[in-house]
Amino acid sequence: MSVFSRVQKRLLRTYFKVFYSAPVQRIFGPKFSTPLDPSAPAIWQTLSDELAREGIAVTTVDELFGTGTFAMLRSWAEEERKSKEKRSLIPGKQFIQYLWADPFPVDFKNPFLVTVLSKHMLSLAETYLGTRPVLYNLTLNVTVPVGSEAAQSSQRWHRDPEDIKLLKMFIYLSPVDEESGPFTYVRQSASGLRWGSVFPARTPEATYPPLGRVEQKVDPSFIQSYAAPAGTVIFANTAGLHKGGHARSRERFMFTAGFHTPVSPWPSRFMYPDGWEGELVSRGLSAHARQAVAPHFRQLSSRLLSMLIE
Repeated sequence: MSVFSRVQKRLLRTYFKVFYSAPVQRIFGPKFSTPLDPSAPAIWQTLSDELAREGIAVTTVDELFGTGTFAMLRSWAEEERKSKEKRSLIPGKQFIQYLWADPFPVDFKNPFLVTVLSKHMLSLAETYLGTRPVLYNLTLNVTVPVGSEAAQSSQRWHRDPEDIKLLKMFIYLSPVDEESGPFTYVRQSASGLRWGSVFPARTPEATYPPLGRVEQKVDPSFIQSYAAPAGTVIFANTAGLHKGGHARSRERFMFTAGFHTPVSPWPSRFMYPDGWEGELVSRGLSAHARQAVAPHFRQLSSRLLSMLIE
């Protein structure tokens, strides 16, 4: 890397350090607390409370969206798996094969997209983030077993880079045990909670602590591995410490969706066909759904981010 590039990156990191500082976020960050939709079933309030307290909450698809929903989603996902070419999209993460294109084509015939944009789902995201949620990422992926290979990339402890507060949704489409790379999380490791200052986030860059150091600094009772049956839903603030996908002998089939706040410099990764807004309305989705999935790009911050991570 040239001297100019090193200086440029140092200046960009300084900009984002100031941008994400507490005084600036008090001005530009979320400014209100949104109560959960009162019409939501009690399970949604339980999840909201757990997210606020722990940074993570676990349930099932059918408990959230009704009996038979998971069977429908899994059937659709299996058809996608048969018909779509699997590819490794992210350098250093060849152990994950993605079935959907990047950018993701916004298609309201996709039941996963419609589920993520449902009324109670968006209410949970808005309540947790404290502002209008921006849907920035959707993937359907297969984690490939790597045998005895050492953990790499997101198989190691890390904090995601997209915002200082995030909400990810993971749906296990296959049973997940210790051999198939379960999602693992340090409870209360999100910013502002007990372990939030342990290897703190360097937003908008990911944080990867040195090997073995998280276990040295965190009470082991707060480290939880989420081996669980197919149909499990995990909501997590992945700006907290987490890892997963270190499959040894069995694969993991999973759907993920990610929400960040409107101040994030990370653009949404979607492709919009002509007439997508009309299709959204015809599917009975709300104005909140349109706002969540609409193109997101902050002119200054998003351009500076692209310079930082290029």
